[in-house]
Amino acid sequence: MINIEYIGWAGYTNYGDDFIKDIILRFGFKECLSDIRMYGGGTLLPVSNKLKDMIVNKKIKDIICFGTGVNDNVFEIDNYEEYMKETKKELENSEFIGLRCEKDKELLGMGEVIGDPMFSLRIPENITKDDNLVILNVGQSYGKCWGGVKAEFNCFLTLLDFVKNYIIGELKKEVIVVSLWSPDNVLAITASNYLNAKFFVNTIENMEVLGLFSTASAVISYKLHGMITALTVNTPVLPIEYRPKIRNVAKDFGIDNLVIKIDEVTEEKLKEKFEMLKDWNYKKVKDKKNEYGLKTFNFFNKIKEKYGEN
Repeated sequence: MINIEYIGWAGYTNYGDDFIKDIILRFGFKECLSDIRMYGGGTLLPVSNKLKDMIVNKKIKDIICFGTGVNDNVFEIDNYEEYMKETKKELENSEFIGLRCEKDKELLGMGEVIGDPMFSLRIPENITKDDNLVILNVGQSYGKCWGGVKAEFNCFLTLLDFVKNYIIGELKKEVIVVSLWSPDNVLAITASNYLNAKFFVNTIENMEVLGLFSTASAVISYKLHGMITALTVNTPVLPIEYRPKIRNVAKDFGIDNLVIKIDEVTEEKLKEKFEMLKDWNYKKVKDKKNEYGLKTFNFFNKIKEKYGEN
């Protein structure tokens, strides 16, 4: 095992952050007080004061980024330029800067793109899709999104009407509402009551989420890792862009044409994009997922060659 001090947002009842950490540790890392610091999955860069507060060992010999995302300054993050300057200086001597998508590399100006750690999962190819099942992942970000709180509420209400009128009403599909973060649970329960649909909240196990998404015919996703899970299991997904990171990852897979900004959501646009899912390029998505999975394994092997078991 390679000892690391893991830094990330895991432990806050967020499916994506928790699952990513679990995947990374399974590669052969052990979380402990180590002089090797790892910035894990999730959007962690540039390193903010909040993230710095998690760091225990200040004396380190190396830093690893393992599928890490980079914040864009679209929402005017306080002290962004200062944080970015400090982060670049901190990483300038690191051999192992593995980033989530091409836009992250552009924003950071260094490193290599290995994809999200979730893409390293090996998924069986004989999973049968239920043509009648659609997953609706609802969420919110406390108004820190395109269009603010008003856009967030309008998007939620519009999604509910679209799903009720079109997905359930016209297409006669079964819908399961999913929350992937505990603060979203109330939204999921509210949505399920309105739609008279089943719901699952983020207390279910990570692999259950993966299994549920793998059997669906389509996913409508608010959360980034709702979209990433759908890409991992090659289920057609319609992503809602609450922040730029959604489109940034979608672009790498050639599905950015399906993304709708949260402040531009209408029932008409949702119907248009949902119908486009019929042309989902399964081969392209599979090939990209496998490409990133291989890059992640190669990235780990380079780390292992240097450190072995420390």
